[in-house]
Amino acid sequence: TTVGRSVPTIVRDAPYRYGNALVEYLTVGNSYYAYAARRDAAGVELWRTDVLSFRPLPATTTSGLNVAIRTVNAGAFPIITSYVTAADALNTPILDLAAANFSASENGFPQTSLFSVIPPSTGGSTRVADIIFVIDDTGSMGPYIAGVRSSVINFANRLTTSGVDFRLGLVAFKDNVTTYNGRALTPSVSEFNGWVSALFASGGDDTPEVAFDALADPATWAVRPGAQRVLILITDAPSHYRGDGTPYSSWTQSELIALLTNPSVQAQTNIVSFEFGQYVGAGSLTNATGGTFYRLGSDFSGIIDRIGSSISNQYIVQYQSSNPAFDGTDREVRITATRDAS
Repeated sequence: TTVGRSVPTIVRDAPYRYGNALVEYLTVGNSYYAYAARRDAAGVELWRTDVLSFRPLPATTTSGLNVAIRTVNAGAFPIITSYVTAADALNTPILDLAAANFSASENGFPQTSLFSVIPPSTGGSTRVADIIFVIDDTGSMGPYIAGVRSSVINFANRLTTSGVDFRLGLVAFKDNVTTYNGRALTPSVSEFNGWVSALFASGGDDTPEVAFDALADPATWAVRPGAQRVLILITDAPSHYRGDGTPYSSWTQSELIALLTNPSVQAQTNIVSFEFGQYVGAGSLTNATGGTFYRLGSDFSGIIDRIGSSISNQYIVQYQSSNPAFDGTDREVRITATRDAS
């Protein structure tokens, strides 16, 4: 399963409106893609953009929704499950939409069988997230490692309050990768904080590190059935890659994206770093996996809190496909959200 395929991208200052709705598209079949398109009054497509090129609507706009598909899971096909966030014109999360506010179609046919929407306020077994922090522990990262330690309790409390059943894991890296707890995740925030406290920022004299390899490792860890696999990469350096003239990395960017978007993996990859092309923009890791890029800066605790908010504020939109056959065809699925239920 792939979310956020690289397509010809036109970055706009604001997402478009389709009538009174913002629309996201998926191509569903052996592959899953997320993008948005703008059409004229005759229905002719004017441009198409990757969903992560969305920008909040201008503050002067008081209508419309900014909707983002974070993860698509077809592991229970023909049941299709999407994790979706919605925000208003000021990019404030909208948490009170109901099933009547959403609709889905597949190749133009409405999808109503077993259609349901679980709002962010619903927790329990319906919201399961296995979250792995992937942290650069080179010398320049000392303040940010301390920031993770000081922020993770609030991060976990936000998830708990929102009813998210979560587990936490940790990977550290320089020009090599270190895993913790035998690659097993823990529900204990204090245990996780103990692992982070043991990190020691040192080394890293050559600027690139092995972020690609550090992300590839937890992509193969066991996660719970139905759980979102969420990776949070924190680094101030670009990644080595196979073929860059060094022996450090075993991965190219395209190979890593193929792994992270594999149907058996589906790793939503959020990245806190600087604007390296590997991490943000067309064809980047966040672009391809439905994740979000956050610029590394002084308000580090605020970034961690925003990531927690994004995870906890998701709607679960689910339906049973009207074409349950494994026929290998591409299926264009449109998920629409409106402010007012019709």
